[in-house]
Amino acid sequence: MLSGFVIALTSRERVRSFSGYRDFLVRRLARIYPAYLAMHLVFALYVGSRVARGSPPLDRCSTDAASFVTHLLMIQAWTFPIGRAWNLVDWSVSAEWLVYLLFPAFAWVSRRREVWLVTAGAVLLFGGALADVGDSTNMELGLPRVLYGFAMGVAVHRLYVWRGAAGSGWGAIAVVVLAGAAYQASNPDAAVEPIAWAPLAFAGVVYALARSSWPVPRAMLWLGHVSYAVYLSHSLTLMLFEEAFGEPLGRAGLMYRLTYTAGQVVVVLAVGHLLYAGVERPARPRVMAWLRRSRG
Repeated sequence: MLSGFVIALTSRERVRSFSGYRDFLVRRLARIYPAYLAMHLVFALYVGSRVARGSPPLDRCSTDAASFVTHLLMIQAWTFPIGRAWNLVDWSVSAEWLVYLLFPAFAWVSRRREVWLVTAGAVLLFGGALADVGDSTNMELGLPRVLYGFAMGVAVHRLYVWRGAAGSGWGAIAVVVLAGAAYQASNPDAAVEPIAWAPLAFAGVVYALARSSWPVPRAMLWLGHVSYAVYLSHSLTLMLFEEAFGEPLGRAGLMYRLTYTAGQVVVVLAVGHLLYAGVERPARPRVMAWLRRSRG
């Protein structure tokens, strides 16, 4: 949802032309792929080390060559439901990349008055997807989730730039109510699940923060910078942490559990910062320059 708002805010007008769209994709690929590739290769080394030690590659996850290639190409989430393979958390990057490829369509719709109906339609389709997949996990529902959340973010951006209902917030309330009603109409016998209503609630938060003039603490800015790297690396980091220190037993005391959790948080943030500072940030301008040279 946040990605849809930010991308619409920074790039909606840029993708009106083919050259602008091409530059948008170059910037996005340079932003997401270096850290993504680094973690994919590190994860492969981890799996290889497990096999060398005589341990099973991964529990409940595929590590075959075909899925390795789909992860390498960032297309592993372009199926429904999404398969479980390699570094599970990178499915969302694959889905996000597909959304970037489709962004001109989102941008075109966002400039039309029918954007509210399209947003409600996105919720309707998402509710239908939930009704059809039964007990599938949140990850397996990933592609509809990303398309749904991104559409909501683009709609919130439309509210942000609109000078009518945006000023009072009634437009945002109307979108949320309409989208929620569409979801319930598509699946009336099921409870409203968090993966359906969370983006609706978060839409109001993003809109309010975008309209506010509150200063942002430096710690929050740092977290914003490293958040992508933290997300990509946290799954493997937690695996290694548990291998090193074990899992807290049910009989463990409160202080031990708090210390264990604090240690996890510190290590996850530290590894994420290393990935950001060592790979993501320095590689971005180099990859961008290389992609621009290669296209002639």
